Amino acid sequence: MTTDSGINGTDPQQAQLTAVLAVTGMHCGGCAGKVKAALLELDGVSSAEVSHIKGSAVVSYDPQKTSVGALSEAVKAAGYSASAAA
Repeated sequence: MTTDSGINGTDPQQAQLTAVLAVTGMHCGGCAGKVKAALLELDGVSSAEVSHIKGSAVVSYDPQKTSVGALSEAVKAAGYSASAAA
């Protein structure tokens, strides 16, 4: 799921999308911290809220610089599984 939070969607430089990822394999706050750090390292990611309890990551990003696929790959590189939440 992604949403556009740009101002009226008119300025691509201002447009930020929000992706919700389902993340599996996290068992504690340390796991969530590792996933959050991996996401924040990506160019274009402005924020990431990760919950091991919910098994999710809510990520705000610039679609001109990164993509949901790249977000998922960053989570996978950190040792967890991720997919776009429905």
